[in-house]
Amino acid sequence: MRLQLAASILIGLASANAAPVISELMFHPPHLDGRENPLREWIEIHNPASREIDLTGWQITAGVSFTFPPVSISPGGYLVVAANREAFETLHPGVNAVVGDWTGRLSNRGETIRLTDHTGMEIDRVDYADSGDWATRHPGPDDRGHTGWVWHSPADGDGKTMELRNPALSNRTGQNWLPSTPELGTPGERNSAFTLNLPPLIEKVSHHPQVPGPTDLVMVRARITDDLTTPTAVVRYRVSTLDPGAFRTIEMRDDGFLGDEIAEDRVFTAVLPAQPDRTVVEFYLEAFD
Repeated sequence: MRLQLAASILIGLASANAAPVISELMFHPPHLDGRENPLREWIEIHNPASREIDLTGWQITAGVSFTFPPVSISPGGYLVVAANREAFETLHPGVNAVVGDWTGRLSNRGETIRLTDHTGMEIDRVDYADSGDWATRHPGPDDRGHTGWVWHSPADGDGKTMELRNPALSNRTGQNWLPSTPELGTPGERNSAFTLNLPPLIEKVSHHPQVPGPTDLVMVRARITDDLTTPTAVVRYRVSTLDPGAFRTIEMRDDGFLGDEIAEDRVFTAVLPAQPDRTVVEFYLEAFD
């Protein structure tokens, strides 16, 4: 299965009620002195709202443990939560909006980071990883004449951070994150990966039945989101053979008809035709704005 996205144009408008978001991660610091130092980890929080937000008593309750002291984020501002303030300020002496220290350490392989308010309500959550949408595939090392594929991200120990591209869209998918351009990231300022020209986000792709019979229609579904407009989407599919030919195209729907369950719920559906027994079908999705 391959997910493919086409470009979209998106204009973000600040809202007074927009909630703070996790916007940048230094989860695997570079080995600046020849060894790994988790004290150099940090998490950036961004306030996209047009009003100041008081974070006093808020917590990071997954990934690491931290309770915010009396502190606020200005409208459109940033706050860094550092594993160790002294270690952070040594590398970033010009960043003033920083709090710390936290308990624990971030996983180099990925985990959940959870931000809650003073009542314990979850405000934001990021499930980052070092593979999938959070990384890219590269040829692996030669193994007796054979080369496989490995996941790689410049944010995974190579000096970059993972940056949220557009805070107006979901930060729960790696499609909305990129490694930073500068070494050691952009703590306390707009991300280098920031953009208003982000493709629609394709998430939770599924097909049903999982193992269809020769008379079964196959429902392909995905959650597809864009901020200010309704995207369009298609499924491209073909029968996998030695000479498969061109992909066929079926429009995905979000209107409550032809297999789509609920209109305008951002879950798009397409119905693939039944195929003979032992047929293998390959498909991918495209979304447009």
